[in-house]
Amino acid sequence: MSQANLSMRLIYISILITSFVMVFLGFRIYSVVTISEDDMFAHNYHSIGIITSDNIHDQSWGSLAFEGKLLIEDKFPVKVDLISERENEQQKKAATQQLIDEEKSLIIGHGREFSPIFTEFAPNHPEIHFVTLNGESTYSNQSVISSHPLSHMYMVGMISSYMTKTNKIGIIHPNETTGEIGFKMSIAEHNPNAIIYNRVVEARDAEKEAAILAKEMIEAGVDVIFTCGNAYNRAVISEAKAADVYVIGYIDDQSYMAKDHVITSLIIDIPKKYENIVTQFLSENGIPSGNIVYDFKDDIYRIAPFGQMVPEEVKNNVLDKIAQYNQGKYKIEFPEE
Repeated sequence: MSQANLSMRLIYISILITSFVMVFLGFRIYSVVTISEDDMFAHNYHSIGIITSDNIHDQSWGSLAFEGKLLIEDKFPVKVDLISERENEQQKKAATQQLIDEEKSLIIGHGREFSPIFTEFAPNHPEIHFVTLNGESTYSNQSVISSHPLSHMYMVGMISSYMTKTNKIGIIHPNETTGEIGFKMSIAEHNPNAIIYNRVVEARDAEKEAAILAKEMIEAGVDVIFTCGNAYNRAVISEAKAADVYVIGYIDDQSYMAKDHVITSLIIDIPKKYENIVTQFLSENGIPSGNIVYDFKDDIYRIAPFGQMVPEEVKNNVLDKIAQYNQGKYKIEFPEE
């Protein structure tokens, strides 16, 4: 056999092997992505529903619901349907009823506003478990995922205390937030001379209102602002950058908005909360009813990398205090009423 014929035969064989492998892989991929409902049931798949009142492309609270959906679909044998932008009570109820009609075994409300809705539906649907991020639960098939009321705000208060030069510190938060107690406690402990400008907005997305409050604080001499919100954080950070004062972000690492002005951010790993919810739901004992509380120890909250304006001593003090807290060597006590 000539060298040319041998080469051609090898080429044909290679093409045939490659074609066979491609066809085989294509069939396997097709079989995976076209699992029937019966196959899903047979393989112990669960159908989960998520409802959020926000836009899932808002790069804030709403987008975290979408990230949670992607994470749990990747990690568990589940099918997840996400319903977004259900803003009023009627829309929330309709979305909940839709997911019930679709026979979801777990329904997650992305925010405390779904607690009263789920409380209304839960007693009539014991086969479904209802979970909300924050809020209240009443029935055995309801759970609330909430945060330690002091620890994460305490850490932010400590950072603010160290970074202020005017001894005027601001916090802007939605009216449903109660964790500012820890913020105040920490500032009183670490910088008793500091004055706190505590301002409340009516909603997590009240950008214009939050921007006005930030500007008023800055005019009063505040040089560190904790923007403890969602969509309005961007507006507050913009005001801080324009006035050349410092700000602490919230929910995700927001240093990209103003790297020379964002000291750090309090990160809340919402997708991790979703992972924990489904892990417990699929466990032998199921997800506990009532209030499930997370904090730094559970790897849900963490402090984002510090900006270059933060002295090494401050970084070390904060990180050391967090480590002590996580190890049980430091305890944050509720104030006596």
